[in-house]
Amino acid sequence: MKFRPIRQLNKLVRGVRALFGRPAAPSTRQQPPRFQPTLDLDALRADYVASGLASEPDRFVLYRIIGNDLPPRHRKGSARANLHFILKHEPELADCEKRWIVNRIIDRAEERAIIDLLERRGQAYLHIPFDLDEYARIGWDLDGFPERGALLNLSMQRKKAHKPRYLIQTCISKNNYAMNNNGARNAALLAGRAAAKWVLPWDGNCFVTEAAWAELRAAVLAQPYVKYFVVPMARIPSNRALLDPACRPVATDEPQILFRRDAALMFDPAFPYGMSPKVELLLRLGVPGPWDQWPVGKAHHANDKYFPDRNSFLYAGWVARLESGRRRQEIGEDAMRRRKRARDIGIIETLNALDRKVMSARLHRDRPIFYPAASLDRVREAGVGDPWRDVATRLVADAHVAMTRGLHAVTDKTTRAPSGDPHDYWHPAPFWWPNPQTPDGLPYVDRDGERRPDTILHAPGSEQFDRSRLQHVLEDTALCAAAWRVTGQKAFALHGAALLRRWFLASATRMNPHLRYAQVRLGWNDNLGTGSGIVEMRDLPLLLDGARLLVQAQALGRREAAKFQTWIAAYGAWLRDDPQGVAACLTPNNIGTFYDLQAAAIAVYLGDAGALNEIFRRCRERIQLQFDPDGSQPLELERRDALHYCCFNLQAWSTLARIAESCGEDLWAYRSAAGHSLRHGLDWLLAFEATRTWPHGQIDAFDWNRLAPLRRERDRLDGRTDSAPPPAALQSFPAETGIRPYWFL
Repeated sequence: MKFRPIRQLNKLVRGVRALFGRPAAPSTRQQPPRFQPTLDLDALRADYVASGLASEPDRFVLYRIIGNDLPPRHRKGSARANLHFILKHEPELADCEKRWIVNRIIDRAEERAIIDLLERRGQAYLHIPFDLDEYARIGWDLDGFPERGALLNLSMQRKKAHKPRYLIQTCISKNNYAMNNNGARNAALLAGRAAAKWVLPWDGNCFVTEAAWAELRAAVLAQPYVKYFVVPMARIPSNRALLDPACRPVATDEPQILFRRDAALMFDPAFPYGMSPKVELLLRLGVPGPWDQWPVGKAHHANDKYFPDRNSFLYAGWVARLESGRRRQEIGEDAMRRRKRARDIGIIETLNALDRKVMSARLHRDRPIFYPAASLDRVREAGVGDPWRDVATRLVADAHVAMTRGLHAVTDKTTRAPSGDPHDYWHPAPFWWPNPQTPDGLPYVDRDGERRPDTILHAPGSEQFDRSRLQHVLEDTALCAAAWRVTGQKAFALHGAALLRRWFLASATRMNPHLRYAQVRLGWNDNLGTGSGIVEMRDLPLLLDGARLLVQAQALGRREAAKFQTWIAAYGAWLRDDPQGVAACLTPNNIGTFYDLQAAAIAVYLGDAGALNEIFRRCRERIQLQFDPDGSQPLELERRDALHYCCFNLQAWSTLARIAESCGEDLWAYRSAAGHSLRHGLDWLLAFEATRTWPHGQIDAFDWNRLAPLRRERDRLDGRTDSAPPPAALQSFPAETGIRPYWFL
């Protein structure tokens, strides 16, 4: 994928070094020449007099905005340290009142310390608090990329160095709230206009020496009919340099701006920290600089148009920028590149920490998702004549059948995975057949839609492999655990625990925590499986619900539960890191959906709030990839069994959305700017139910009853809840459909 702004920014970093050079220590060098716009001074004087401002005293109000420390861009506590330095060493400024803005500081202890310092020194300040609940309501921004699903693009995944810059694009709104750079600048402007003729809404780490203020004030008083003054800034690697009265560094850094109170321009709040928020106003004002070549600058010049007050500024004095505590980001040829990289990382890590805090408060890792206590209790308490009584009878019967099937182990198969290890899960790709053109049948060839008989669930021959046994373990564990909750009979829970123990925990029979040999195409890829193989563990969320219930039943001990969590964590790590898992994640069709379904279920079970945030953001990107604005699924429509796959994929989304809902996330409500929506997908597919006609491919017979769970889900979303279970014929579906047992609970 090409992302030109990133490439342009890399060019800028190389080119700006020659313009910026090393940040200066105290120096007597002359300032570089500056562009000075041609102003109609007579007209400006006339307007100034007519406005009545000429008769007002030239008073200044300097607001400095104290924001968050963002390691690794800043040393922790650097904002407070710089505040202390300013209060101790900065001189009084003639005709200027100093004020502060305490701007959405996330760390409550740090915020309190800053406010205490300001109050002890008798400083006036405006407090803009950070509200976690307000932040929690802000979603991701996924519509600003040159192509949809950009973060699911394989080439993007390979460009690790660029990933923070891409991630920043997804959290512009979160960034804008948490950092609030331009929002605080505008707050300073609004408050300052009522306090003085001249308003300086500056960054919190700005320091003004006596000489610098004299230069600035003299320039303003000499030509007060100009509404804007640009104040060049010098980056200071050591604050102590400013204690030398002779300090006069070369000021070439991104400048600050001084406004007359009747100035019309304000900062654009749509530009967050890390995306040149102040530069955007410099560009509108017409201030030239290296930012002309930055992505925001190129965007402005590509759409060059008249802006009010363009080129109506002069330069005045200079200001020092105090140290960040990161010396290598302040001096040296690569300082700008280091700053930008560290700033990007700091933004992402800060927002990720906030998102984890929000998600952690919503997580209930021990609470079943698909077999919740309230639903099972309703089944248990159903009396004679209540339709839920029949559900209880059926559930108990199914659990008895599960018990008669006995226990299962990955070591029970009659063949071995290509590795030769009986503990490795092993199943060939169902649509790949021996090659009739070669003596040994290798490599296997694709016959899409034609399943090999021995790969059909529970069919004769399937005992050679692990797929059928795994399905029994996934379903039977959950069914037995649910039956215990409904009946109180410990025997059901004990059998469920025995199933889990034999397949996942016992050293002699446990499955290795990977699907390396799932859906193997013999004669290809060293006989390893494919990303699509992960779909064979798609009912893992049911197993995890079963495990939760078994712990409640005390059928699974604390140590065993911990060992099972270790197995799940290892499988989750394999999904995340192994090339096979990465391939599944980046597969745009239903395979990717089932990847996210498993990853989300694992993250909830382990209480991994950070992983959940990443998964649910990715889910929204995946919706953009899989669903056209009309709700159709173009990737599934390519299949010979298109109706099956459209339903199969949407059923996976329904299950995934239920996991998200348990974490306070609403995937059904998401809609991209172009109209890609999971809900549109639901409505599009259900529209075919009325006539039961399908204009696309479907080589096998299709059971239209499979739409019943999706129809019930739509009714629920629309507020039409049905307190009765569905008819018995619609309560159970084959595992191949992706519909979980007792889906209506």
